[in-house]
Amino acid sequence: MKVTERLKNTQIECQKAEKLIERYWYPEVLIYADPSYLIETRHGWIYEDKMTSEEHEELLTALEAHPGPWRGLFGKNIN
Repeated sequence: MKVTERLKNTQIECQKAEKLIERYWYPEVLIYADPSYLIETRHGWIYEDKMTSEEHEELLTALEAHPGPWRGLFGKNIN
C-alpha cells in the first residue's frame, strides 16, 4: 500500500488534547497521542511545551474514556 493511500483519511492537529478528544468522540476514530516527556524524566533539555504530571494524568484519563482506540507514548495502549 502506498503511503499516500494509507494517509488519505489521516488528520494531524496540534492543539489541546482534551478538546480534540471531545471533538472526535467516535468509536471509529483512532487517536495517537504524543505528549511531552514527564518533567521528572528530562535531563538538561529545554522544551517549549511542558506538561505537568497532573496534565499527563488528565490526558490519560481522557484517552481511556474515549470510545475509540487510542495509541500513545505512555507505555500503555488499549483497544
